Amino acid sequence: MERDLVHVIASDMHNLDSRPPYMEDARQIISKKYGRDKAEELFVENPRKIIMDQII
Repeated sequence: MERDLVHVIASDMHNLDSRPPYMEDARQIISKKYGRDKAEELFVENPRKIIMDQII
């Protein structure tokens, strides 16, 4: 994170019941440490850009 080498935070979760991803907890941790804008970039903006085949 400090070197700006992380572009997306995601989960490879396959089952909501036995292994939940805790993504909201992760987002709150990133938001507290690096700010809301960075959390939005990593959890929302960059994943959206990847899906839309845009440069991140």
